[in-house]
Amino acid sequence: SATFNNDGTKILFSMRPPTGGNRNIYEINADGSGLRQVTSGGGPDFDPLYLPDDRILFTSSRDSEMDEYNHAPAEHLYTCDADGSNLERVSFNQSDDFDPTLLPNGRIMYTRWEHFGTMNRFPLFVTNPDGTGTFHLYGPHQLNFFHPQPTPHGRIIAIQSNMVEEDAGPLAV
Repeated sequence: SATFNNDGTKILFSMRPPTGGNRNIYEINADGSGLRQVTSGGGPDFDPLYLPDDRILFTSSRDSEMDEYNHAPAEHLYTCDADGSNLERVSFNQSDDFDPTLLPNGRIMYTRWEHFGTMNRFPLFVTNPDGTGTFHLYGPHQLNFFHPQPTPHGRIIAIQSNMVEEDAGPLAV
């Protein structure tokens, strides 16, 4: 996914370089000029978004932790400065945290994979950009929610699914 900065002049996105290796976060001007790599090492890095304080938040499995369900690399939320420095992990989960989006109040909403015995759930969580104040927001109600986005009227729209590892289904508000 790609995201624009507040004034629409720059775009953040995830890309695997033509030479191979991990996906990293890149930034480019909206006119196609000024391509630059933001993150390096570790990865893969994806789901980038601009934070109000000019930092960048993204999802990554760069810590090489294995999730508790299928023992694949676990994905967590990270922040860094605009130049990629001051990298900090801000979410901690035994499975995955992904699909982050910025809410109008400056908090981050995201999907969290929770695995309890034989049950897998994907509810929505919120946290502050520094990882404090993490709290369950909505779900699961025997449904999973992926790619949440706030609406202009203060509601949330997301893909609703009853599958594990499948972010396809009807839209839910």
